Amino acid sequence: STESLLREVAGLPQEAFQRCLTALDRAEFLVRIDLEQDSLLEFPHEMVRQVTYDSMVEKLRESVHARILATLEDNGSSYDEPNKLCYHAMRAKDWQKAFAYGRTAARKSLARSAFADAINYFEIAMAALDKTPFARSREADAIDLRIEARTAFMSAGKVAEWFDLGRDAEGRANAVDDIGRKVAAMAVRSGAQN
Repeated sequence: STESLLREVAGLPQEAFQRCLTALDRAEFLVRIDLEQDSLLEFPHEMVRQVTYDSMVEKLRESVHARILATLEDNGSSYDEPNKLCYHAMRAKDWQKAFAYGRTAARKSLARSAFADAINYFEIAMAALDKTPFARSREADAIDLRIEARTAFMSAGKVAEWFDLGRDAEGRANAVDDIGRKVAAMAVRSGAQN
């Protein structure tokens, strides 16, 4: 349930957690929505959520997202929702996980022909990967990701972006002297030109 997940993230003993929830409920900062099988906790209004979130120090926000990510990974319930894992990995600034979950979410979106979503997640994965330390293996992943992303951009009719992906992948392949990936990147660029 949402409540048990929240308790895991909070890391509080059950009794202390319940006292906190009761206080938040009395102050009307959280509302309980009873569904048939589960209980859902929500902020009463989006502005309450946003003000609460914005009032947190950035390092605390990152820490909260990291704990949420770890909890979701530990209980395994969200592996079929890579978009949720990607969201928390990005906000926790766990760039390697944001890359991995972003790529998975992009692939899942692409398989559903949700091209706009696929583009969004490919862009998240590319940006996250670029924030990891430079290594030849990182560049290989970056090139492969751009080559893979071409399908989403092509299907969405974003030819200029598709061309840019090929050019960027080719430049990266040149920089690490990877002839095989350079040829593949040139093919992506040529496809966009045609």
